[in-house]
Amino acid sequence: MNNEPMTGADVYSAPPRRRALVGIGAAAGYLGLYFGIRFALSLFVTVVFVLLRSLPDLEMRDDLLSAVYDSIADISFVEIICSTIAFFAAVWVVGLIRDRRRPMAEHTGFFRDTGFVRFRPTIIPVLLLLGFSLNLFVSLMFDILPIPDDLLEDYASQTTLLGETTMLSVLATAIFAPLSEELVFRGMMISRLRRAMPVWAAALIPSAIFGLIHGQILWICYAFLLGLYLSMVCIRAESTAASALLHAAFNASSFILPFLPIADDAPPSLFYALAAASGAVSVLLTAVLVMLTKKKPTACAQEER
Repeated sequence: MNNEPMTGADVYSAPPRRRALVGIGAAAGYLGLYFGIRFALSLFVTVVFVLLRSLPDLEMRDDLLSAVYDSIADISFVEIICSTIAFFAAVWVVGLIRDRRRPMAEHTGFFRDTGFVRFRPTIIPVLLLLGFSLNLFVSLMFDILPIPDDLLEDYASQTTLLGETTMLSVLATAIFAPLSEELVFRGMMISRLRRAMPVWAAALIPSAIFGLIHGQILWICYAFLLGLYLSMVCIRAESTAASALLHAAFNASSFILPFLPIADDAPPSLFYALAAASGAVSVLLTAVLVMLTKKKPTACAQEER
């Protein structure tokens, strides 16, 4: 039996069943790498916390634990930043190792492999505006839809755990989190899964996982739908960088929306009007995005490997 690794050309010339297995295995491997890095960093924080609790000096222990509790949000943001950097580095190393086993002509390089390639600059303002309008629409839906109070309270409590707006929270939420999530769920998974299944299924599976990792039921629902939308953007623009920009704009809008001059006791008609307007703008911008990108979707990373 031939135990040599499959080259890029071998992937497409291999029998469909083997090609599918290779694609699914690669997608699962990158997903496992992502969660493995996150788990390792969380485990490190847990070990540090346990060591602090075992300090014999009670006064020092209480002071340190109190400082940890007060900084728990910042610690989570640092974990997001560190895990993003570590994941990018890991994907880069995996790509280097894989390319060393291939002929020079089949070397991929980090950016082509992950799909973080240039896209049409004309869609940049569209993506930025879309991020804001979509976030505004989702936020307004929470006020309009008949969502049970207990779910809204749970959502609000989970949101408050993020703490106050700081430079660290903005960096982690608006830059590093979108980069890492787009790299794994759009850049690595979709291109690999497309070797094994239709494009709609290759987009559906990562979007479902993307929704589930958000934990809270309301987050899960709209993160799943947002994941599908981001997948469409990635595939249409043929660039993970495009979906990452939209994702970053969506997350960054969360820091801007509280400053909108909308009173909590504003009449319901205002919320309905704003929801209709933001929804209409989102649909219009989506149509513009479709027109500005290629009509025939191709692989997210341009050239699946």
